[in-house]
Amino acid sequence: MNWRFASVVVVLAWVLTPLTSEAAFHSRLGGQAYYDDQLDITWATDANLIGFDTWDNHLVPLSTLTIDGVSGWRLPDMDVDNDGTVVECTAGLGQAGCKDNEFGHVHRYGAGTTWDNGVGFGSPGPFTSITAFTYWSNTTVPIDDAWHFTLTNGSQAIAWQENILGAWVVHNGDVGAVNLTGDLDGDGFVGINDLNIVLGNWNQNVPPANPLADPSGDGFVGIDDLNAVLGNWNAGTPPGSNSVPQPASVAILTAGVLALTRRVCR
Repeated sequence: MNWRFASVVVVLAWVLTPLTSEAAFHSRLGGQAYYDDQLDITWATDANLIGFDTWDNHLVPLSTLTIDGVSGWRLPDMDVDNDGTVVECTAGLGQAGCKDNEFGHVHRYGAGTTWDNGVGFGSPGPFTSITAFTYWSNTTVPIDDAWHFTLTNGSQAIAWQENILGAWVVHNGDVGAVNLTGDLDGDGFVGINDLNIVLGNWNQNVPPANPLADPSGDGFVGIDDLNAVLGNWNAGTPPGSNSVPQPASVAILTAGVLALTRRVCR
C-alpha cells in the first residue's frame, strides 16, 4: 500500500510543478514542424521541402501539400497587416514592428524576443536545409512581381514571379493544437484545467458526469481518462504566460488524488 501511495504523491508533485512559458520553437508533427509562439504560425522543419521554382509553380505543390496529415500550408507573409508596406526588420523598428514581416522576424528574432538572435543559413536552429539562396514570400506586387527574402544577410526585394527561387512553407496557428490528446477544454494545451475536468467527475458514469471527462469514451470517468491527460501532460502551448495551479485548482486536484489514493489502496 505504501508504494502505491508514494507513487500518487509523486504524480501530485509533478503536476503541481509550475510551468513557465518561454518564447521558443515548439516541436510539432513528430519533429516535422515547429510552432513559433511569437508569430503564432508553424514553420516546416525542412526549409527546402518543395524545392526551387517560379512563384506560380510553387502554388501547385502547396495546394496539395500535407505534413503528417495537415494541409493548408503557405509561403511566409512579408506584409502581415496588409497595409501595402513591407517593413525591414531593423533593431530600431522593435519586435512589434518586425512581426509585420514573418521572414524578417524569424531571421532577426527567431522565436525569441532579442534582436539579431534568429535563424538563418549559418544559424538554422531546429530547422534543416536552410539555403543561402533567396526565398519567395506570399506577398505579391501587381502585376506579376513578389517579395523575396535572403536568410544569409536579411536582404529583401521585389522580383519577377518567373524567377526560380526557394520556398519555406508555413501554416497559420499551432498545428499541434488540432486533436491534441488530453486537451479536454480545447485551449490547445494539456494541463491543470484538463486534469480538473477528470478529477472533478471521478468515478462517475457519463451521463450524468461531464462527457469531456471521458476521453476514452467508455462511459465511465476513471483511470483510462486520467492516463489520457497525464500521458500527454504539458503538450501544446500554454494559453498564458505560465501555467501555475490556482488555489481552487489545487484543492480540486488534491481531493481527486486523495480519492484515487483511497481507491487504489483498498
